[in-house]
Amino acid sequence: MERRKQRMACRLFSKHPETMVDTCVQKVRELEIRARSCYADEIEMGSEEFVKMLILDGCFIIGLLLRCRSIAIRLRSLRSGRDHYQPTL
Repeated sequence: MERRKQRMACRLFSKHPETMVDTCVQKVRELEIRARSCYADEIEMGSEEFVKMLILDGCFIIGLLLRCRSIAIRLRSLRSGRDHYQPTL
């Protein structure tokens, strides 16, 4: 599962890898304390590992939503007789 998350993150960050990754890491670090407070139990991870987990999980969720959206668009176009499908990922 972790490899899938990493592949999804690579796809999402592929257009502007360094700039986008750096910005994302910075923004997630700013939210780290708030994110940790959302968990019922204390998270036994260091800051670096926790931020990485949040980013990978977030990328996976975004990628999954984009894939679902692509499937829905494809189904609509097939039902309407117009197959103009162009995948986003």
